[in-house]
Amino acid sequence: MMQDANSLLLRIRAGDDRAIEEVYLLCRQGFCQNFAYKWNLSTDQVLELYQESFLVLLESIQIGKIQEVRQGWLPLLKGIGRNLLLVQNRQTKQLKFESEELLPNTAAENEANDEEAFLQIIQAELDNLGEKCRELIDLRVLKDLSYKAIYSWLNPSQNTQDESALATAIGGIRVQYGRCIDRLREKVFDRVKNTGLWN
Repeated sequence: MMQDANSLLLRIRAGDDRAIEEVYLLCRQGFCQNFAYKWNLSTDQVLELYQESFLVLLESIQIGKIQEVRQGWLPLLKGIGRNLLLVQNRQTKQLKFESEELLPNTAAENEANDEEAFLQIIQAELDNLGEKCRELIDLRVLKDLSYKAIYSWLNPSQNTQDESALATAIGGIRVQYGRCIDRLREKVFDRVKNTGLWN
């Protein structure tokens, strides 16, 4: 069994799409059932978590962090999923402009009365982000598009019918967007702290 898993590992590292699809489909149901029950997640939440966990798995294989599969693919993915949830649970807010999630998560935010200055900081740091991040934030936050719609927007000429390939691509966009938002949050917080806007 582990020999088969490590054979798939080598194929995935070599970029074999069929091996990637095989592992994706093999573990999806068990992963989703486990996290839906133990963590009380909705169908959409658990599927997004699976896609993000699977992308972390693929990245870890490609950069050599995972050299062998000792206990099977599902335990490996479940471990990644648990770590992602623990990180997410430490974040009290997600970032959307409408709900003021770009505000630093400190008591000082309640004392803010210079909204215009704060919005100028946000805009300045948005301008400093790379073009790809600015585009993702614009599509997700300002245009309020779903991750699937963003994928279609960014890839108008592609008509992907393969379910696992599409899910992986959409999950990749979600991860990229999350990283962009994290960078923006850090930059905005540093600017606010350095300018003493809410001191």
